[in-house]
Amino acid sequence: MKLVRAAQLCMLSIFLLLFWRAGSCAPIRIGYSALGAVFTPLWVAQDEGYFKREGLETETVYVGGGSVVIQALIAGDLQFALAGATGAVRATLNGADVKLIANTMTSMDFHLISRPEIASLGALKGKKIGVTRLGGNTDFALDIVLKKAGLTRGADVNVLQTGGMPQMMGALQAGGLDAGVITAVLALSAEKRGFRRLVDFAELEIPYPLAPLMARESYIRSHRDIVRRFLRAYVEALHRVLTDRETALRILAKYTRTDDMDTLASTYRHYRSRYLKKIYVDLEGVRNLLRFEFKDAGGHAAERFVDNSFVVELDREGMFEKR
Repeated sequence: MKLVRAAQLCMLSIFLLLFWRAGSCAPIRIGYSALGAVFTPLWVAQDEGYFKREGLETETVYVGGGSVVIQALIAGDLQFALAGATGAVRATLNGADVKLIANTMTSMDFHLISRPEIASLGALKGKKIGVTRLGGNTDFALDIVLKKAGLTRGADVNVLQTGGMPQMMGALQAGGLDAGVITAVLALSAEKRGFRRLVDFAELEIPYPLAPLMARESYIRSHRDIVRRFLRAYVEALHRVLTDRETALRILAKYTRTDDMDTLASTYRHYRSRYLKKIYVDLEGVRNLLRFEFKDAGGHAAERFVDNSFVVELDREGMFEKR
C-alpha cells in the first residue's frame, strides 16, 4: 500500500512538473543591432516596464550587426528585431518571411568618420573602411557614398566588417581601420578624440527605414495579440522618450555605455527631432532601398516587405493623437 501511495505521489509530482513546464512561457526576445540612440524607445519599454504592463515577459538582446540579428530572427531565436531594413529585404528576397511592422526614423542617421589626416572622400583610396556587418545598414550607407565618390570596393578601398560599434571604435583607435560608418552618439565622441567627420548621411536626404521593427510573417499570423500589445507598449515608451528627457538620458547612458553628458544631451536633441510620431513604415524608403541596393528586384512592390496593419489599428484607436 505504501509503495502504491509512493508511486501515486511520484506520478503526481511528474505530472505537476510537466504541467508547470508546459504552462511556463519563455520570454519574448527582441534583438537590436547597434548601440545607437534610435533604439532608446525599446530600452525604455524594457527598463520602465511598458512591456510588463501589457502582460508581456520580454528580454532584449544586443547582437552586433543587422544581418546576424535577422538570421537569429529567421531561426526563431528572436521573436522581434530592430535592425537594418537592407538585411530584412535581402532575407525576404531569398525566401524568408520577414516583415517590417513599425519604424521610428526615416533617414540614414550614420556618420562616416576617418583618421584626422584623411580630409576628403577621395583620400580614402587605398584605405580600410569599417562597417558593422556586410549587407547591413552601415554597409548600405557606405555603398552610396563610395558610388558618389567614384570609389570601387576591392580595387580602391577595403571594406571590413567589425561585428559591432564598440569593435569598430576599438579598431579605429588602434589603427586597424582608417575610417568607419558609426552612429551619431559615437561620432560625437570620436570627434572629441580627434577623428574627422567626413559624411553625415542624413544630409543626403534619402528616405530610408533606419532600424525598423520586424517579425516573421508566420509569427505575426499566429501571435497577432502579442504583436498588438508589443507595439502598444513600444508607442507608450516612444512617448516617454519624447517627453521625459531625464529618463531618456539615463537609459541612453546605460545602454550606450557613455557617461559624457554633453555627448548624451546632443545625441538626445538630435534624435528627438527625428523620431516619428506615427510609426508607419515608409514605403518610399523601402522603394529607395530596392532601387539603390536591389536593382534586380524591380518587379517587387515595397508592400511585399511591409505590414503596417498593427500601426493602422493603433492609429484608429487614437494612440498617436493622445500623445
